[in-house]
Amino acid sequence: MPEREGDPLAALARRIEEYVSHKMPQAGKIAVRDLQRIPGGNSKENLSFVAGWVENGEELRRQFLIRRELPAGVLETEAETEYLLMKALWDTDIPVPRMYWSEKDPRWLDQPFFVEEFVGGESSLASLAELDPRVRDEIVRDFVEILARQHSLDWKKLGLEFLGVPADADDCAQRQIDHWMQVLERHRLDPQPLLAALFRWLRQHKPHEVSRIALVHGDPGPGNFLFRDGRITAVVDWELAHLGDPMDDLGWLCWRAGSTGSLFDREKLVELYAKISPIPLNLESLRYYEVFSNVRAAVACVSGLRSFCEGTNMQLNMAVVGLGIYRASLLEGARLAGFPSTPE
Repeated sequence: MPEREGDPLAALARRIEEYVSHKMPQAGKIAVRDLQRIPGGNSKENLSFVAGWVENGEELRRQFLIRRELPAGVLETEAETEYLLMKALWDTDIPVPRMYWSEKDPRWLDQPFFVEEFVGGESSLASLAELDPRVRDEIVRDFVEILARQHSLDWKKLGLEFLGVPADADDCAQRQIDHWMQVLERHRLDPQPLLAALFRWLRQHKPHEVSRIALVHGDPGPGNFLFRDGRITAVVDWELAHLGDPMDDLGWLCWRAGSTGSLFDREKLVELYAKISPIPLNLESLRYYEVFSNVRAAVACVSGLRSFCEGTNMQLNMAVVGLGIYRASLLEGARLAGFPSTPE
């Protein structure tokens, strides 16, 4: 992303300072300090900073987080949609950061972005791995309880119809099929025969029932929640959120539980969700969305790899996700779908 001349981070801090001054005309002596790029993120860039200012004679200081769209990545999402969703969730019992401003004008930071409260906590699998197993179990339970509450939210009352409202179980699946097939067609570098076969399977085996249309996070699990002292402090990264089948989220969790280095046990997760959630477990739909999770993980890898090959996003994780994770997801999706003679 283009920055002004000199130290790129210092130049970016000055631009953020100008933006904060624009949004807070009542404040004086605004200064942005400690700007840092937070590692990770395949769809948006995360930037933390501390802003200090004077208001009504009082010196104030607050830490913020910017989520800025990348020119290219593994996902195609809009910052504005994520901002509006998280803003709607603020008054619920789902822990999310407070939202401040959403900005589409590229003159400020080149790409659309939004500014939110900085919430403390750890997020990485490595941090989870270092915890006492009992503490880790407490975090997993807290996570599943939050997920169950999320799926039980009254999304109509929250005004979340802008996410798109599926008509039934078939429509829940079809909307996701259409979206991810479009992503694949826009970003594939070469023919994808196995993905094409898996999409045919998904069209032919769509669930016939859904217990309720729910708010689906789309990418729940480690890395997308913050934790501290055995509790989750915030659920973040809602860029894939949509209205759909709750088993969609659970299928994604099963996919993540089967990935290398996962600290989540698939069977325990499913059992815990069935025990905690008022939404009944549908094993047939769960299997369907577990296949789908492998498919969309592979499609996301194709998208990330293309952005790396074309030089629009040169982060090394763009290349990495396009290799090992892509192959593993394809093979696991084929196995779950019952394709014969899946190679090892």
